Amino acid sequence: MRELLGLDRALQRTRGTLVDNIARLSQLDNDIALAEEELGGEEAANDPEKKRRIQEQLDRLRDEWASRLEAAAANRDTLRSQFSRIREIVERALDEDTTLVERIRTLFCEQGVTIASILTALGFVVSTIVLAIQNAAEAAGEAPAATPSSGGTDWVKKQLKTLAGWLKALAGK
Repeated sequence: MRELLGLDRALQRTRGTLVDNIARLSQLDNDIALAEEELGGEEAANDPEKKRRIQEQLDRLRDEWASRLEAAAANRDTLRSQFSRIREIVERALDEDTTLVERIRTLFCEQGVTIASILTALGFVVSTIVLAIQNAAEAAGEAPAATPSSGGTDWVKKQLKTLAGWLKALAGK
């Protein structure tokens, strides 16, 4: 749980840093435009010392702009890797011997309620149902393509009703 909370804090910091960098880039764009305008003015043309100071300031602003842009790109790449994290969670959840409810709870706790995590949860449900039907058919000595027994059908109906309840609750939120 500590690891998950640490991941959440790290993602929040990364998002905050990205927002700060983008805001600072906008401000730097304005500052650069003002410095260029001032550099092209009459007062700078008449005073070489002032022109030199403005040019130095403009160079510093452009350097900062480039470094902020690079940092923002790195932050975007970090946030884009959310799908990679979901994939890792899925692999970890599938490798563990956990119930469907525990898998979905883990997924939503780690990733929040996003479209990708909802689709992943639905994938969990479908794979669990398919595996249950296959196991029930194999246990009954039937071929995997055969229809499940009435006990398996009742279990599938129960799971689908549970899923419908979750989706209603999610739609209510």
